[in-house]
Amino acid sequence: MNYRISSQGLRDRVYGPKPPAGMRRVVCVGDSFVFGVGVPPKLTMVRSLERRLGHSVEVVNAGRPGMNFTKELAAAPELLRELGASRLIMVFIANDVSFGAALSRKELEIYDLISIRDTHLSEDHLDRHWLRHSRLFSWISARRQLARIGRETIDWYTRLYDPRYNADGLSALQKQFAKVANLPNCRSVLVLYPLLEGLQQGYPLKEVHTRVSEMARKAELPVLDLAPAFLGQATAEMWVHSCDHHPNGRAHAIAAAAIADWLQSNDDELLQLGVDGKP
Repeated sequence: MNYRISSQGLRDRVYGPKPPAGMRRVVCVGDSFVFGVGVPPKLTMVRSLERRLGHSVEVVNAGRPGMNFTKELAAAPELLRELGASRLIMVFIANDVSFGAALSRKELEIYDLISIRDTHLSEDHLDRHWLRHSRLFSWISARRQLARIGRETIDWYTRLYDPRYNADGLSALQKQFAKVANLPNCRSVLVLYPLLEGLQQGYPLKEVHTRVSEMARKAELPVLDLAPAFLGQATAEMWVHSCDHHPNGRAHAIAAAAIADWLQSNDDELLQLGVDGKP
């Protein structure tokens, strides 16, 4: 898919220096989940959210693939100034917390396991000549390999939020949340977007989301966890492709609906989208 980027560096239309009279402009910052990798612009979470919030609200897609929370926070003040906006939605993914060398090495191991699993399965298959033509064995072997990769991946994400393994990263994240909450002349909220894995039986990173939510609230930063909105969904039906687990149009619509309902039900204390004369 080809992506058109505006002169302002956004996967979006070009915006004037200030929102039109009577309009609120909300900047949505995040990585490829916000950008909308694999889906057309009209199906992204941002466009769907704008439609749901009504004609008095503009929602800017400031998502950029490859970004992390540190880079997003650094870019946010300038984005708000350039766009004349005083409302910010920061979308957070579980791997947005910073971490040290030991966890970085493990991250590479996890991605290596994912990228070479087919090779390993093929080698395992060929080493067992008597099972070479067994589709059942191949299926069982693949299931076991994928289950192992899944367990190790969940364990890695869990360690990211365990002070025993990542105290410095968690301390830095707490300070970042406080900075977001205190951006001058801006009302900010945090949205936790789940990894699109294991949604049918219960989200495997529920404890991670609970910790992040607690940290955000400690910083007095309003937070919405999107995981409950996805629970019970067929996970594979949320993906752009079986080999690309970015959210598809259906997943973007679910996220947008949950965010819109949350903002509208908490309007006075959150973005105050319909209140004039306030920053």
